[in-house]
Amino acid sequence: MNTPPTIPKFRVSLIEPLESRIAPATVRWLGGSGNWSDPSHWEGGVVPNNAGGTTYDVIIDVAGTPTITVNQNFTINSLTTAETVAVTAGTFAITQALTDSGTINVTGAATKLNLSGTINVTGLLFALSANPGQLNVNNATLTTTGAGAIFANDGLATTMSAVNLNALAGGHVFLSAVTSYSGGNVDTTVSASGAGSKIDLTHLLTFNGGGNGRATQVLPTSGGEL
Repeated sequence: MNTPPTIPKFRVSLIEPLESRIAPATVRWLGGSGNWSDPSHWEGGVVPNNAGGTTYDVIIDVAGTPTITVNQNFTINSLTTAETVAVTAGTFAITQALTDSGTINVTGAATKLNLSGTINVTGLLFALSANPGQLNVNNATLTTTGAGAIFANDGLATTMSAVNLNALAGGHVFLSAVTSYSGGNVDTTVSASGAGSKIDLTHLLTFNGGGNGRATQVLPTSGGEL
């Protein structure tokens, strides 16, 4: 009896290519006042601006009291600053996180500061009615903490969507230029907690808690004021 030949079995290994992931570059301001666009003020001589697959986390915390002026279009992942940042022209976008223990101001009719992600303010962040710019916050959690912490949007008219608002331990949030608030398609919270904490919603023309079954909780607690 003839035994049939054995047919070898072949295993085909399918290896999926790994997704390319590039960690954000962390860049620090070296010191002194100057324009964001000046490479001599930046560690490594590179001006942070997300492009070409490279993204940036920026830290500005130096001796003295410098003013860093943003007067062109720039986009970065995150900014941690203890200094004064003056946004005077163009559009400055921070897409993931802002930690502000200094002062950030937005001026000029064609100037925009666009913020999303996690925004923590223990200093000042504002657009005022004198020579106003536009301060846009969307898809974010904005928290002011402490008696000297102020977010004041008194600039050009804007709207706000899918934003959690928190004023803690005496922090203030003023939305004078915000004409409408919408919770978007997520659950959101508007909360003022602690003595002296305040969120001013009096200038809103419309307040919509959200769509698709989502809701916005409005919570003044422990002496907070809405």
